[in-house]
Amino acid sequence: MSNLLKVALIGANGQLGSDIFSHFSAQSDRYQLTALTRADIDITQPEVVHRVLTSQKFDIVINSAAYVRVDDCEQEVATAFNVNAIAALNIARAVANWTHFVFISALITCFEAIIHLHIPNPIFPIPSAFMGHPNLRVNT
Repeated sequence: MSNLLKVALIGANGQLGSDIFSHFSAQSDRYQLTALTRADIDITQPEVVHRVLTSQKFDIVINSAAYVRVDDCEQEVATAFNVNAIAALNIARAVANWTHFVFISALITCFEAIIHLHIPNPIFPIPSAFMGHPNLRVNT
């Protein structure tokens, strides 16, 4: 039986993911790393996220996937929102039953509250990349 911690790294071939991949790969005596790219997991699809992440019951799940090209985010609002916000929610929900701790940035938590709980009048500025999402209602 292996004592290696099973790590899933989502976004493994991105800028941040590549650095994280190097870190865990250099410690192969401690970690069994599964590098996941867009070809392996569509993080915007909750069913796919659940299937992939529960297939191996990872000890650690790291999401380094992001849509970060600002100009593209301004033009492709829905894609940016789905990758940068909804995907984090999909990942958190997929691992919620078997992990002790899930970290989601405060910004994503706020957007989840606004979108899914329909909290009116948020008191923080909403980045333009999130504007126009069909479930985002902002009262001005």
